[in-house]
Amino acid sequence: MNRNESTADVDLDVVVIGAGVGGISAGYYIGQKLGYSYAIFEAREELGGTWSSFTYPGIRSDSEMFTLSFPFNPWNKTHSIATGDEILEYVKSTAEKFYIDKHIKYGHTATSLAWSSEEQRWTSTFIQSNGSMISVTSRFLMIATGFINHNKPHYPNLSAKNLFKGPIVHAQLWPEDLNYANKTIAVIGSGATAISMIPHLAKTAKLVTMVQRSPSYIKDRKKVDKRTEWIMNFLPLNFAAMVLFFIYELERSLFFFFCMIFPSLGRHELQKNVQKQLPHNIPFDQHFVPAYKPFDQPLCWTLENDLFISMKQGKTSVVTGTINQLTANGIEMDNGQFVQADIIIQATGFQCRFLGGMMITVDGKKVQIGDTFFYRGMMLDGVPNAIALFGFVHASWTIGINQACDYFYKLLIKMEKEGYQTVTPRAGPEIKKGIKPFPCTSGFIVRALHLIPKVSDGLVWRHHLDPVIDWLEVRLNKRYQSLDFE
Repeated sequence: MNRNESTADVDLDVVVIGAGVGGISAGYYIGQKLGYSYAIFEAREELGGTWSSFTYPGIRSDSEMFTLSFPFNPWNKTHSIATGDEILEYVKSTAEKFYIDKHIKYGHTATSLAWSSEEQRWTSTFIQSNGSMISVTSRFLMIATGFINHNKPHYPNLSAKNLFKGPIVHAQLWPEDLNYANKTIAVIGSGATAISMIPHLAKTAKLVTMVQRSPSYIKDRKKVDKRTEWIMNFLPLNFAAMVLFFIYELERSLFFFFCMIFPSLGRHELQKNVQKQLPHNIPFDQHFVPAYKPFDQPLCWTLENDLFISMKQGKTSVVTGTINQLTANGIEMDNGQFVQADIIIQATGFQCRFLGGMMITVDGKKVQIGDTFFYRGMMLDGVPNAIALFGFVHASWTIGINQACDYFYKLLIKMEKEGYQTVTPRAGPEIKKGIKPFPCTSGFIVRALHLIPKVSDGLVWRHHLDPVIDWLEVRLNKRYQSLDFE
């Protein structure tokens, strides 16, 4: 479907919302494997999702590309960590290879999704870039909008912000014309964005100071290793990609469970490399000892110790504490320490926008997302014929997307074979009594808990846990437990 085709009064098998990694995966499963009619509606004018929207210096993958790439189009390069531009090009080439790009309708912002039990159809309403509105009906709905509000990042309160004479920018809304060469920069934040951005800034800036309220756990990755090179050079691509996927995912999973079972040992293992790489003039205990357990929040990743190399070169420093206020020339901390800055960059995270902020109704009744329950991290209690595509917090995002698409694909095959028209997750009273906390304490999650579907006891009514657990659960448990078919 090209940019100029009319979509008014169209009835499709599947409407997909969002043309990021999730939308491209959905297009492959729906179009290539099932042969269903579908369209992907994208609010922006480019596919790629986060990899198109985020353009700050140093943006790259945190997961190895052999786990982040699509299983139906394996990553074919020997380096396992890719830049944002490389990933965007890879996503675009995948969409072109499988003709998924022909089904994308750009400049369409979804505003409401309405299910009618009488018609057994979803009606999706969109505002087009020219301001007009259209509606499209479909049997099924796949929401691939992720969880990031791309237009509105998280801005912490900075006292006396108006006093600062230089530019204050947010990493999520990076200005293309920002000149930071030979400038003194203060980066507020110590999460994944800051850790990947700071070494890149330090290459041309005079000095970059990481201003953090509290430390994060940091682990290092190699861009290329000999093992990967050997496997890629001597094995057929598809087989090599499969082998590397299992190697990297097994290593990640074993370390994750090790930290869950032995958090003190996990903490020690994570901090060992930091202590080894940190220059002597930067105190370890003051700046690199997190207050939480490993994997309570996502790990941050350096690339071949680039952050610590920058510190050893005197190009990067770190300050830990609470900001008191901004001044004309920098940041004044609560403890009286002053951080000189020509430019302040906020790497302070994003705001969650679950299901794209769209209004969802079932037979005229609004679905309160924060009051409903999540079924296997992909479907909502009481919402028929719909799936929301999400990845993992502590593993590669694409693995979760692919597992969800594969599950939905097999679910649709079952419905077709057995003559069912609708499928609806149903949480019983016992499920609604066993509410459990979300298994992550990151700021972006804590700020959005009221917007996120609830989880309960057991292995079904939950968010994604871990790729290995999810894979085993679907196969060893009842695959279609708690689903009503009609």
